[in-house]
Amino acid sequence: MRRFVLAIAISLIAIGLASCAESSTEPGTIDCPERWTYMSQQGWKVDFADGPTSRQIPDRTGSMVHNHIEGCAPIDVPVFGSHLDLELKVMVHKLAGRLDGDRLDIGLGPGGKTLAETPIHVPCGEEPAACHGVAKVRVPLDGLNGRVELRPRYLRATLNGERVFSSGSWNICVRTCAHVEDQSRPAGYHEARWWTADTDDYVRARWMVDLSQGPPEIHGQWWRPEIVVQDAHRAFVHVDALFGEDNYGRTVFEGSGNYRGPVSIPLGGLAPGLHCAAVRADRVTDTGTEVAIMQIPFTVGDGGGEQAGLGGCGPGTGGV
Repeated sequence: MRRFVLAIAISLIAIGLASCAESSTEPGTIDCPERWTYMSQQGWKVDFADGPTSRQIPDRTGSMVHNHIEGCAPIDVPVFGSHLDLELKVMVHKLAGRLDGDRLDIGLGPGGKTLAETPIHVPCGEEPAACHGVAKVRVPLDGLNGRVELRPRYLRATLNGERVFSSGSWNICVRTCAHVEDQSRPAGYHEARWWTADTDDYVRARWMVDLSQGPPEIHGQWWRPEIVVQDAHRAFVHVDALFGEDNYGRTVFEGSGNYRGPVSIPLGGLAPGLHCAAVRADRVTDTGTEVAIMQIPFTVGDGGGEQAGLGGCGPGTGGV
């Protein structure tokens, strides 16, 4: 059965403690509160009917199932209060009719307990018209203390008869950033996950980067952050990519199978200012290719080039 391309962009804006300013379309800027970071996670499913898996890549044509969760968040930054109000902007593409029965969910890792959720009711036009909606959810913080893994999740029971699920890992600190056994992920742990019933397991794309001061500022000719690609057949790192526009930016790393370790990102040619780095994990299945993408912003402090960011890491970019 032909699958529709589904693109869901979910902008998380914390309102109760501090608020992300209105999305800016000015290139090279991100309107997040001080020390907050604009996070972006994606999941794709490429249908086997689209050709050999060796050529299956996330793009805007064919049978891609695509969801995208993004927004300003206080990553590894202490927050206070009894709750966190999140405003979730939902955008759906290539889906005619109406999106009902789905849920936006904020889970607590690593066990996955739901902290808060809200249903999605998004009107859509004829394919490939865009479908836009906003959902608000209040995340309770009572009983939580220390570093906490929040899991922004898009829950859909089926898509054309196939069960799909996407999730991520964003660390926040409730009152303190102390590590709590059986609750906390390591500092700097930022992950996107994509799951279907085909494999009954996640494909994972993860950065291990300190974002507690906001986007890291990099000086010199190279940046060597650590990535983890898990349960995958291919691993990639892209700079300033816009996948939904078939723009992969610079592909600076490509590997086979799982990978854990540093990658070398050349900064030559990049203009000073904010840019976007994406780690991508591809897994080949009997029905196609499953893709997880995690994007984070970084700042080039003294580059001498002209290539501007942000790729899919900033408000106003569409993120896809």
